[in-house]
Amino acid sequence: MLFLPRRVSIRLISLLLITNLSFPQGGAGVAPSGKPYRLIRAVSGSKYVEDAGRFHITDPRSTFYLPDDKKLIVYMEWEGPPGKHSFEGYWRNPSGKVMAVGDFQYELKPNERAYGGYLELLLSDSAPTGLWTLEARIDGESLTNYTFEVISAVKPAINEDTRLRLSLNELFVLANGATVTIERLDGDGRVLNQGAGFFIENGTLITAFQNVDGATSLRGVFPSGQTFSVDGFLAWNRSQDWAALRVSSANPPKLLKLAPNSELKVGDRGFTINFDESGGKIIADATINGELEVPNVGKRLKIASSVNRRSLGGPVVNEYGEVFALTAGIRFPGLLTTSTNNDHLYSTIPSNLFSRGARFLDTDTALPLTQVSFSNKAPVPLTQMIETGQILSPVTGRAQIIRGTLARSLDRKVTPPLPQGEDFEYSRSTPTIVTFIVWNPVEKIKAPLDFRLVDSSNRTVGASKPIRISAKQGETQYSTWEISPQPLAPGLYRVEANLGSALIWRSFFRITN
Repeated sequence: MLFLPRRVSIRLISLLLITNLSFPQGGAGVAPSGKPYRLIRAVSGSKYVEDAGRFHITDPRSTFYLPDDKKLIVYMEWEGPPGKHSFEGYWRNPSGKVMAVGDFQYELKPNERAYGGYLELLLSDSAPTGLWTLEARIDGESLTNYTFEVISAVKPAINEDTRLRLSLNELFVLANGATVTIERLDGDGRVLNQGAGFFIENGTLITAFQNVDGATSLRGVFPSGQTFSVDGFLAWNRSQDWAALRVSSANPPKLLKLAPNSELKVGDRGFTINFDESGGKIIADATINGELEVPNVGKRLKIASSVNRRSLGGPVVNEYGEVFALTAGIRFPGLLTTSTNNDHLYSTIPSNLFSRGARFLDTDTALPLTQVSFSNKAPVPLTQMIETGQILSPVTGRAQIIRGTLARSLDRKVTPPLPQGEDFEYSRSTPTIVTFIVWNPVEKIKAPLDFRLVDSSNRTVGASKPIRISAKQGETQYSTWEISPQPLAPGLYRVEANLGSALIWRSFFRITN
């Protein structure tokens, strides 16, 4: 027989023994619904490296060339129930004929869940060309039909990758060691909220822009609990939701290597650090399961797990521990800036957005690092970022109002008027967008009020004339400002209301054609 499986190997795959993860199906096939076995991944090639329980195909591909390729290897990982099992692999040529069979017995212990193995097939110069299939069965149940192509052609140059995959524990230790907590502080040093960031190999701290926006100062916290200060901003992009920061620290954490700039695709494995409900950290599955094209932003990756607010801005690493994305995905830049008043903290997410059930955060998306700029320029201090309007200021006087919203019109038959058609999205054909604020001061106020309209590039594109506000404590009044959307280009805008020198309210809306 010309085609014989020379070797069959089976061993436990330590990196897959964590039971709280689920992985997407590999591209080679799908186990029947309701069956106890599930294919995790399958890959083929002609060369491999193996070390300490790790196996890696160094030239992953599905096309093999005669007469240069003398053998091919198919490596599979799958999960299933513990106990004794029988594996069978049927090599079928392009006509469907079984040319060779490999089989072996193995036993999975009760505390183990996933395992893997590889089969080799020798190729002669006269092997039939076309699509071949390796049909894999466990205990008679179909695991996958993995297909590959054998052609008669000159073998092109193939770049080999000898990196070894890390275990889940190794990935957790590496990613967790490089992931820090970023705290946004107000002028009194209070923590407004927390997000995540991570250090790359040149010492730059990468995070989501939402984690730094609206801060008076920034503080970082290592996994050990030691704090550090942020020196400034090396580069940033509000719309794409990322920032590259420079920090000074006597005890630098682990640094993540950047993944090669190869094209990311659905099915590529990924992992990230997520905080659970108790505040502990877990490693979460961040395998790419889709793509999202965001206007004026670019491509975002849909990942298998949703991370919580505190974990946004963290790294997404591949199975080699290299970082290729960060968890980010705010739809309304600046929306999560926090307002303060005395001992209370308020979110500035406007009520009109809640009324429509809009999604403000895509917690299951990641931004490819190919869209992030790694500048070596002198850092821009946070104070300068605030002065130039690159960083939004916290809302400081919100307790003076009881309601603020955007609407298409007002019903003035009642007092105070009733907003009609509250929304967060308007077309350019909408006659008017009404900004509406109801006052109920906690103390006497007497100051000018002005409204400002700002686009996503932080440019002022409209402003009201000053309105004199005079109200006693607890006295209900209302203020309005009308915006004409016709001259506005499609995009995201925010409205800010300033009472004297205090920013008291902020809301967001989108203009469409």
